[in-house]
Amino acid sequence: MTSKFEAEFTITNVSYCCFEAVSVKPIFEGKYCRMMFHKWAPYPETTVMNLSHCELYANYVPQKIPLSDEEVINWWTSPQVFSDDGKYKGGSYSYTNLPLSDPEWMKGCSLSEGYTFRAELIHKGLIPFNPKRIPKFGPFELNENILPGSENWVWSMNLTLPSGEVYGAYACFCAKTFADTGRYVPMPQEACDVLLLVDNSSDVTCSNGSRIITHDTVTKIALRAINPNTDIGGTLISASGETKTSKDHGKLHESIIRAIQEEQGLNITNLLTARIFNLGTRDDNGRDPRYYTYSLMSKDRDLIHFGFPRYSKTNVFAILVTFVDPEIKDLPHTDIEEIAKTSWVKLSEARKIPSHKFFIPENKTYLDDAYKLIEDLNTLSANEIVTKYQVSNLEIKI
Repeated sequence: MTSKFEAEFTITNVSYCCFEAVSVKPIFEGKYCRMMFHKWAPYPETTVMNLSHCELYANYVPQKIPLSDEEVINWWTSPQVFSDDGKYKGGSYSYTNLPLSDPEWMKGCSLSEGYTFRAELIHKGLIPFNPKRIPKFGPFELNENILPGSENWVWSMNLTLPSGEVYGAYACFCAKTFADTGRYVPMPQEACDVLLLVDNSSDVTCSNGSRIITHDTVTKIALRAINPNTDIGGTLISASGETKTSKDHGKLHESIIRAIQEEQGLNITNLLTARIFNLGTRDDNGRDPRYYTYSLMSKDRDLIHFGFPRYSKTNVFAILVTFVDPEIKDLPHTDIEEIAKTSWVKLSEARKIPSHKFFIPENKTYLDDAYKLIEDLNTLSANEIVTKYQVSNLEIKI
């Protein structure tokens, strides 16, 4: 389903893989329109989008954040652990995740006065991301199909820059934030995080040939790589994370397996008897600093806030592995760009790692919850365990 919509916009604020823009002229019922444009597609049914879900202004002068492109890019890629208002930042973020510096999407876009681009609606609905598209984030085509049922929660649009380059983008707002507070903020970040646990009946043979022989539950800790393409490098993660996308809808087990193979490395045959334990949801405001508001001291020594208070949620799972073989067939992780190395660690020792050593401090709480799980396995009945942790077997297709 298509409907004519085309207008000139100017960028007023930026965030992680998205930005805010306001129409240069009144375009709907004589009013100016404010929209959010995203590099990646939202997870199904987490967003809303039609003109009634846009902020409209009868008389509106775009309020751009009073920062230069250079100031924002320098802050984004700086290794500082805390923002200038004292909030946790973690370290440098990848330049590919900021529209102002991304070489593949919105290349050369700017916050500067007078910079505009043209937005054109291609389909009301979500045209799935196609990794074979050339260029990767290039324009959508009218003959492409949308995800069924997506008409009211996202628009697939083409954005034409002054350079003549055209990029595909997803226009939408976070449904939950809009319903709860009436705020218009970017799409939410939805993810799942997976801890890998091995019970005390198994030995661990690492990829380098060394072994851990223990009577304690062990887990795998990963060290994030330090390079321009990795967010908050040099920190630890206690769980493999996967951002949910439209292609993952209803495919939780496939996402879990992919996360383990990419970031922790494990022969899939070792997961044939694995059980999944649900450790709950995390959605505290600002839980992941990349998806919230930012602050920096401008050249004029003013503390400037930018970005948006986005909704961020992850579902945390523990995978408890029981083996037919006496040894774990440990394999190198496949995501060599973001993960530098992985190490097997006793769960009791991993809990002693300070929270500031982790990618985000919340990661440490996953280990505490995993330790509680092991205690419960020794004290609660089977029915109590199933009820509390929504236990299921990991479904694997070989």
